[in-house]
Amino acid sequence: MTKKLHIVVRRWQFLPDRRTNRRPERSPTRLLAGISLALAAAFYPLPQIGLSPVDNFPVTRTAYAGPAPATYTIKPGDTLWGIARRYGTTVGALKAANGLKGDLIFPGQVLRLPGAAPLPPRPPVSQPSRAGDRVQEILRYAESLLGVPYRWSGNTPTGFDCSGYVRHVFGKFGINLPHSSYAQFTCGTPVAREALRPGDLVFFSTYGPGATHVGIYCGSGRFLHASSAAGSVRWQSLDDAYYKARYIGARRIVP
Repeated sequence: MTKKLHIVVRRWQFLPDRRTNRRPERSPTRLLAGISLALAAAFYPLPQIGLSPVDNFPVTRTAYAGPAPATYTIKPGDTLWGIARRYGTTVGALKAANGLKGDLIFPGQVLRLPGAAPLPPRPPVSQPSRAGDRVQEILRYAESLLGVPYRWSGNTPTGFDCSGYVRHVFGKFGINLPHSSYAQFTCGTPVAREALRPGDLVFFSTYGPGATHVGIYCGSGRFLHASSAAGSVRWQSLDDAYYKARYIGARRIVP
């Protein structure tokens, strides 16, 4: 009976001491039964991670059932030999698939498994939308509608009422709001007057109780609105006595 030298090496994880062992000349790696080997632990220790005596030695899958995954994340104590055995491949194939030059592997390292389906490409990284830029676009469009006539229940550039104007402006940017100042007063999140930001909606109780009028705050104490008194879309100041006395709150639609 004979035994391959690399099998002894793999079992004991030490190289034989070449100074004390004589191998048969007819086969430098084949051993005869009964030969004793001195294991030179002090001289030739092999690493515990990455031991692979024969890169292309065929192995049999023993511990994993089912289709092989695309990758394997190395855990402490793993070896290329053990991974190859588990997934029915060879150490050489693992090295080729991952561009490895040596046998060392490290916990946390991700290996591509030979024969697995190609990894899908990473989706393109999209830049997050900047709320500030979006608000500026909304305000520019709102200002472009200055002078459009006031029209009861209107919500197009041929004529607006207050909530129709707000609904049209925000709808242009994919933000759907109801055509009612009362209903718009329930949208978004409430904002204190001292925390107002451009793009917030400001509400007033004018001809009746509750939120009967709405405008778009633009900063510096000013807002745009469709005014029935002025008969068109116009600028207004929050400090105007009429609106200051009737201000009831604000809502933030764009976070």
